[in-house]
Amino acid sequence: MDNESPFDYKLSIAGDKFKGKAATEFGGQKVEFDIERKREKKDK
Repeated sequence: MDNESPFDYKLSIAGDKFKGKAATEFGGQKVEFDIERKREKKDK
């Protein structure tokens, strides 16, 4: 069984944050979603 799922994405990075959009095809339908993440800071 082939479990590959290629993604198309576009991200922008600013400091400790990145955000953008991604898309993939799943079950013959195109699925799009937003991505927004921030780097986790470790306590000293």
